[in-house]
Amino acid sequence: MWTLCRTRGRSSLAFFLVLLGTPRIVDAHSVPTHHKITDAALALLRAHESILVCATSVDLVQVGTGREDDHPSYMFHFSPALDASPWFASCDSLGWGLTKDPTCISTFGPQINTHTWPEARSAADDSGGLGWLHLGYVLHLLQDLTSPAHTRNDPHPPFGDQVDPVEAETRTPVRPPHTQPLLDFDSPEDAFTTLRNYIQENFFSKDTVFHPGLPGPVEEDENDNYFFGPCLEAPPGFVDWTDPACDSQGRRKIAHKGARYFKTKIFFPQKNVRRGADIDLDIAAEQFSELGPIAVLYAASLIRHYYDVASPFFERCPAEPVDFIYATQPHSDTVSVINTVTADVETIPVGDQPLGIALTPDGGRALVTNFLSGTVSVIDTSSNQVVDTVNLSHNPDLANPYVARPTAVAVTPNGKLAYVTTPLAACDDTTQCSRFFDAIVAIISLAPVAGGGALRIPDFPHAVTISPDGRRAYVVSTDGGIVGTVHIIENASFENDEAPFLNGSLPIPAPADRLITDVATSPDGSKVFVSSVGGLFIYDLPLNTGQIVPLSDNEFCTSSNQLTTVAITPDGGRAYVAGCAVVYVVDTVTREVEILRPLTGSDWTDIAISPDGNRAYHARESGIQVLDTTTNSVLRFLRPGMGDLVDFFPRRGGRIAVFSRIPE
Repeated sequence: MWTLCRTRGRSSLAFFLVLLGTPRIVDAHSVPTHHKITDAALALLRAHESILVCATSVDLVQVGTGREDDHPSYMFHFSPALDASPWFASCDSLGWGLTKDPTCISTFGPQINTHTWPEARSAADDSGGLGWLHLGYVLHLLQDLTSPAHTRNDPHPPFGDQVDPVEAETRTPVRPPHTQPLLDFDSPEDAFTTLRNYIQENFFSKDTVFHPGLPGPVEEDENDNYFFGPCLEAPPGFVDWTDPACDSQGRRKIAHKGARYFKTKIFFPQKNVRRGADIDLDIAAEQFSELGPIAVLYAASLIRHYYDVASPFFERCPAEPVDFIYATQPHSDTVSVINTVTADVETIPVGDQPLGIALTPDGGRALVTNFLSGTVSVIDTSSNQVVDTVNLSHNPDLANPYVARPTAVAVTPNGKLAYVTTPLAACDDTTQCSRFFDAIVAIISLAPVAGGGALRIPDFPHAVTISPDGRRAYVVSTDGGIVGTVHIIENASFENDEAPFLNGSLPIPAPADRLITDVATSPDGSKVFVSSVGGLFIYDLPLNTGQIVPLSDNEFCTSSNQLTTVAITPDGGRAYVAGCAVVYVVDTVTREVEILRPLTGSDWTDIAISPDGNRAYHARESGIQVLDTTTNSVLRFLRPGMGDLVDFFPRRGGRIAVFSRIPE
């Protein structure tokens, strides 16, 4: 299990007596981590379109995955078998889970296991899913072998300093990329032994650092706080592996010099001082960043192996919607369409230097502003073809030699109109533009008799959003310096055939008016969110009051990446602000801020939320982080070279939009 444990010295007997009277020795975090690994394994299977396990089948797999931690089964979750006084077990995890009705003896007495691989195979045709239930128990055992303590005879009771740091908290694994093939096993024994040997040879556990009787990573360097070893080579079966714990010097932390190390060094210098080193929480987090994808791949591969050899009864999944990201690429004059499950990318040529993008409410059209072309490309998302191009320089409100330079676009909730922020440039016959002299918001009709035209806007407009009821548009513009304004356009949907009109601006105080870069509204229309270098300004419309939420500076900030973009979850509960290469998560009620650090890099960012609100997509030049909005943890990292993804990510100024559809 992901939270079992060890005891040493004079406290061993006390723990032993306590545990004898304890019906279950688990930490509350154990089962959730196992469930997350199994969820990720099933998602990987679905991405491979190999088997689609649904409903009762999934539920029963997860039931088994959790119940395998029942007392005292955890005593048999080690390989080799546990033998660390007073803890012992006559069976290791292979003998416990892969043989028929094993009778095993532990510190707590004899026990028979009735949830084994042979039981899973014999119950494979049970229409109630009993085979899948047994498989869940076996999956738990396999997953435990990606916890180093379980391969190194290191018991770890969940008490005080005995808790294993890798298992000390619920962790969410990063799933391997879709391009990673599933593994072919000759047998489950093959999977268990291959995994055990690899983990034992490449990871220390808290109390087996530099153990002379065990294999382990090799020390290559050290400093005042850590011992370092070489970066982790690809685990068996991995074809696309980059060690996430590898630092810029080509090494990874393998052991921590903590209090026990220095105590040994001072009071017992004759001993092997390195044996006093341990695993701290930083190393534990790095270990799980390596171990999580391994656990997911091996679990997914074992499920596939079960399907192949046992032909179990299962319910086939209905087709599920997939999130597609539409990303403008100013550097290549294209829009990239990214399938977030398979990482496949389709490229759509558009106009010169595409910047803004918006989807119609039904997801049927994507509108792209082409800055240098002065046009808006209309993309049919069912075919991913440009079906129309709107030339804004031909707008009757404009006169040559002035041309449009569209920046951002938003669509009304009824899908009939698009608002395009459009600075106007003075250009000569060669289209070389010397300056911006004026600006409009162009209103494009997307449906017959829907309206159209333009409204003049002061300064340089570059962001726009429309309220959920379609009555208002909010337009961001910036003067020649750094002060920004959010203009209000009333009657944005031509209600009662009345034309839209400017009606003042939001009262935004300093410093929230510094370089305003984006604007969004809450789903119920009661709040307007304005992101800027000065923070996130939240304006409450019913109360006509606003509040600045400071967004702290951090070490990732540079002059080129400090501009921010904002996206709101469908329930309106959180605002995700991307800037300075991090993501600020703001609780819209309490105004508390959580900072999510980047995995790599410090480049330009954008943020978008999936339609169901379960995922946030943090797009950057170095890749796209897929965030679980429930835990704000990284579910996946899409990067160049993964599948068809090669340098597709938005360059500075590019934006993204997300919608879901069932793939063909």
